[in-house]
Amino acid sequence: MKFVNFFLFLALALCSTSHAQLKWEKRNLEFHPSVSDTQVVAEFPFANIGKKPVKIKDLKTSCGCTTATLDKEIYAPGEKGKITAIFEIGGRTGVQDKHVYVTSDDRKEPELVLGFKATIPKILDVDPIFINWTKDDGLKPRTVNIKVLGDFPVHHLEVTSTSPDMAFEVKHTEGSRVFQIILTPHQTKDGISAGIEINPDFPKNPPKYFHVYTRVDN
Repeated sequence: MKFVNFFLFLALALCSTSHAQLKWEKRNLEFHPSVSDTQVVAEFPFANIGKKPVKIKDLKTSCGCTTATLDKEIYAPGEKGKITAIFEIGGRTGVQDKHVYVTSDDRKEPELVLGFKATIPKILDVDPIFINWTKDDGLKPRTVNIKVLGDFPVHHLEVTSTSPDMAFEVKHTEGSRVFQIILTPHQTKDGISAGIEINPDFPKNPPKYFHVYTRVDN
């Protein structure tokens, strides 16, 4: 009986080691791009350490601003490859968490997730980012306070509103690193939902955008 159990264990072990298996150098990466960078490129090298070819069937990303590619689909035993993910920074700031979802015919791990975090320098601190006027508030002005962080050379803010019924005024003292945006709704009869877009004059490329969301209840 012991010999039967031994040979059964040996057969299962040999069977399991014959399964294809991808080994990844790292599954999670971290980046700190500069304020002028336009992309983050994350590379995930791997090797097929199994005894059968592995086919990577599909790659998906967690958002439209990130793409993922690889050189080919099938990797022979012992062969190496890598998945390259490119994140387009655009006007984004702060911590950005991105993921790549990998589907393969690896029997041990047919589905896995690769991830990377990019901490993009934050140029402005905007407070608050959401303002709501209730029926009892009337049309009293509200103030958005904006502070320039670090030593970024911001001297001017370009501000736009998505609704003509949400008026704004930008206040700033020359040389100061603090701005104020005074928001005043023109009417509350039909209610208002307006976005306020803030574009500092630094950096020029790529430009950065910040948003305040407003709502006036009718």
